[in-house]
Amino acid sequence: MTELTTLGKRVKYARRTLADLTQLELAEKIGVKQPTISALEKDESSTTRYIVEIADALNVNAHWLNTGRGRMEKVEIDPSNTNFEASNLKNFAKLEALVAKFELTEEQIKEIEMQAISMAQDFFLSK
Repeated sequence: MTELTTLGKRVKYARRTLADLTQLELAEKIGVKQPTISALEKDESSTTRYIVEIADALNVNAHWLNTGRGRMEKVEIDPSNTNFEASNLKNFAKLEALVAKFELTEEQIKEIEMQAISMAQDFFLSK
């Protein structure tokens, strides 16, 4: 596999290999013009405000797409196997978008995860 060291390389890889989309198809899915995708893939831009939309269209993790860190695979939660409600799933998606937007480091993400686990434990143990 090619070294995916830039946002453009990760977009191109995911678009071709994982999603099997053309630049035009990806552009239409996220509501931009094809040259926007072309410029991104050529690394003419190192960032985009459409990172979450692109990640969703390519079915990859927005944090990985934006930074190259973390898991490439989008985290999916099966609500039939958990007690989560749909609103919790929306909150999870918002969290993923925030991680991508603020380019959090792995340390920051781990700290947030530990705080979330602690809060969840407190919540469930109080019931």
